Amino acid sequence: MQGTHANTLLLARVVRPQGRLGEVLCDLYTEFPEQFTSSANLSLHFADERHQPVVIEQFWKPLGRNAGRIVLKLQGTDSISAAEVLRGATLHLPSEERVAVESSRYFVADLIGCAFFDGGTCLGTVADVQFPTSASGKQALDSAALFVVRPENGPDLLIPFANAFTKAINLDTRSIHMELPAGLAQLNRV
Repeated sequence: MQGTHANTLLLARVVRPQGRLGEVLCDLYTEFPEQFTSSANLSLHFADERHQPVVIEQFWKPLGRNAGRIVLKLQGTDSISAAEVLRGATLHLPSEERVAVESSRYFVADLIGCAFFDGGTCLGTVADVQFPTSASGKQALDSAALFVVRPENGPDLLIPFANAFTKAINLDTRSIHMELPAGLAQLNRV
């Protein structure tokens, strides 16, 4: 799940090793990759709740089938086997160090946990925001992100984060208000 761990902002998730010198290919969850060099307070978080500080030596955005992702070279990770141990780990930044964004843009971590409304009806709570990818794993930049809305009962809903449907996002009240086309929520149950 994308989001936050104890007041941190999720920047990337390690997909797999990428190179012979310990580089890792990551799914990118920020539009501000400069955060990888502007802070010494980055940390890796693992599924077993461990976390450790990390320093980025280099980063670059690959071309071709991995466009839309990022390759990171982490200090102290110098082999394929060392990089393999990081598979699935997430890279986080303290929330107070994140870059400022314009008022019409949002961090995924701020949207998770918001009540989601279609008209006046609460459909559930935003559990995640997914970014569509092509069959090759490349992020589909021309497709809308999807809210994963978790109702109290029943399967999750996938709702496109489309400006045409969005009426209001209020982070103070932790609510997202949309006007969805008739039947959309029922079609997108997972």
